[in-house]
Formats: sequence, structure tokens, C-alpha cells
Amino acid sequence: MQTYHDPEIEVRLLEYNILASQQYDRLPVCSYVICLREEADVAEPPFIRHFLDEEGEEVHRFSYRVIRVWLIPTDVLLQAGRMGLLPLVTLTQGGKQPEAVNTMINRLAEAEEWDLLAISRLLGGFVFKKEAEREWFRKRFTMHQDILRDSWVYQEIGQEFLEQGFEKGLEQGRPRRSA
Repeated sequence: MQTYHDPEIEVRLLEYNILASQQYDRLPVCSYVICLREEADVAEPPFIRHFLDEEGEEVHRFSYRVIRVWLIPTDVLLQAGRMGLLPLVTLTQGGKQPEAVNTMINRLAEAEEWDLLAISRLLGGFVFKKEAEREWFRKRFTMHQDILRDSWVYQEIGQEFLEQGFEKGLEQGRPRRSA
């Protein structure tokens, strides 16, 4: 999954593909890049590497598949019947619409999928950027806030921030050495 542009993604995919194939007795592996945002878009496959320069002999040809989430109509995910896809709703084409957000939140809450609900809120941060949008989106999760705090996702993120803050505090508290 990609949220930003990575000029080396094709090389990494090829490496992951080879490693996965080796791990599973050389079975063929199909690689995917799931671009969560337009900024993360990748080149169309195949990845072709030439010897020395573009006119040189072709040494690698690697096929992979690209899923561009922002191009998927919201209804495709909402009608898929797959709970694990619902956190991606806000990233889809039309996913910022109140009906789509409400449907996503309601389905996850009814199924008591609190970790997926927590992930949904995090992913929504990529698309709800203006203050008014952010406030509306934040309020949609308010009624579930106590339950979300029990989610391992929230707890892990909270722990990371706590550790970063502690380290930063230590750095700021250290006396500076004079030359």
C-alpha cells in the first residue's frame, strides 16, 4: 500500500516478489500496488530494466497490478460485503459524501469492528483536510470515542506518540556542550 510517490516502488515490488516466491517453494507470486492517494500513483506495468541504458538489452521484465483506490466508486466497496474494505471508503471516488461516511461508520459499529473503525478514522485524515471537514468527520466518531480508545490501533499510536514526546523531551532537556 502506498500513500506517497516512491520512485523505487517497482524495484521494491520485484524484490518482494522474488523473496515471497523463494519463501513458498518458488510458487509464482502476483504483486499488487494499492495506491491509497493520487500522490502515490505508480507507473503502468510492466517494469522493464535494460542493461546499461534504454537501448541496451532487456534484463528484467516484471508484471504487477495497480489498484488506484481514488478511482474506485464508493458503492463498489459498500456493496462488496467485505468488512475489511470499509476503512478505505473515504479514499474512494465519492467517499467524502456524508452518506458514504455514515454508512461506513454505522456498518463497522454494528459489527463491533472497533479496530477497523479506528483505521477508518486514520485513513479519513488523508481526505478531510479543511478545518470544517475535519471537524465534521471528527464528530462522526465522537459517540464511539470510548470504545476506540480500547482499540489496539489507538493504543499503539498513542504509545508511539508518548515515546516520541519522551525522547524529544530528553533531547530538549540535555545541556548543550560548549566547544
